[in-house]
Amino acid sequence: MRTVTSNATELIIKTVRSRTVRCFFVSAAALGLLATNNTVAQTCAPPPPNMVSWWPGDGNANDIKDGNNGTLQNGATFATGKVDQAFLLDGIDDFVDVGNAPNLQVSPSEFTVDAWVNFNALSHPPGENNGAPPGDMSILDKMSPSGVNTDGWRLIKQDDNRFWFCFGAGGDNGCGDPAFTVFSQTEAVTGADYHVSAVKTSTTFSIYVNGVLEDTRALPSFTDSNSTDLLIGANSLEGAHLNGLIDEVEIFNRALSASEIQAIVNAGSAGKCKASYAAQIQQPINSDGSSVFNVRRGVVPVKFTLTQDGTPTCALPPATIAVTRTAGGTTGAIDESIYTGSADTGSNFRINGCQYIYNLTASALGVGTYRVDIKINGQVVGSAVFQLK
Repeated sequence: MRTVTSNATELIIKTVRSRTVRCFFVSAAALGLLATNNTVAQTCAPPPPNMVSWWPGDGNANDIKDGNNGTLQNGATFATGKVDQAFLLDGIDDFVDVGNAPNLQVSPSEFTVDAWVNFNALSHPPGENNGAPPGDMSILDKMSPSGVNTDGWRLIKQDDNRFWFCFGAGGDNGCGDPAFTVFSQTEAVTGADYHVSAVKTSTTFSIYVNGVLEDTRALPSFTDSNSTDLLIGANSLEGAHLNGLIDEVEIFNRALSASEIQAIVNAGSAGKCKASYAAQIQQPINSDGSSVFNVRRGVVPVKFTLTQDGTPTCALPPATIAVTRTAGGTTGAIDESIYTGSADTGSNFRINGCQYIYNLTASALGVGTYRVDIKINGQVVGSAVFQLK
């Protein structure tokens, strides 16, 4: 599916749904493990399999795994986090809404959620938490606003400064009820980094802090209608806004093992390995910039294949394309309003085998020289130049 969105500076055609990126592995040799004075440098950890979404918080709210991009709310911003940048939330009204896509509705099966958190404060000012305990701060929250913790699930720092993972109890508040809640032994303090993981299997649910299993219990018969968005740093009913940093937020559609969670913790500030992509422009556009087309030709097909960490891949992640006129007529980014086709017909964008194909309307572009930039996760991974005469 393709959507066209408004942007004042460049034409952007977004792919909001594409094939899943397969996991990749980087050997210790390739990463070049460095030893100095008997100290081994931290290296990134390969992402565990079955990741649904990954929001690293590196200057945007994008999901770099599946395109479930978040929306910053009420001034949520970024600051230096555990791994590169992180979401910075003010504890008043900031949060990130990542929607309620079908693949985020994970509770009927096994799942894992995890994130790094660092608190600037452990409590809200009196009267500023919508009736919830003043120290409640949601980390990842999919609890419906239909009742107080009756429908959905939450991973929170609670008023007692422990981390809780809890499920809705139907007609009752499940959070705090030992049948529906697991509790950390760790008590949070300000200014410290905590890696918090919540794991649900078919029979149990558990909470890990900094790679250590701190509580596990038999899975209850809980309620989750999957009717509400997944929120980072807030609760849809009571606010419970987190004051501090949330980094490297992830969700998996299976239960991670203790060793997989520990590997993420051990990677520390190196984080999980991100794919390195490069786009290879294909015919009819020449890679040397010598391509010239007649403006009356109808469309200019922009085709490119992809390598991931130097290896050709057919697992094509979400991508965007930006078009800039570099010579002839008015130079600068192209106004996307000239592209008005239906977003889901595939006429402007489609995947054909192992390549992306973007069809640009030649007559609408007009005479000139154009540069096409291909972006993945907001980074340019390949460019092409062509002329229309």
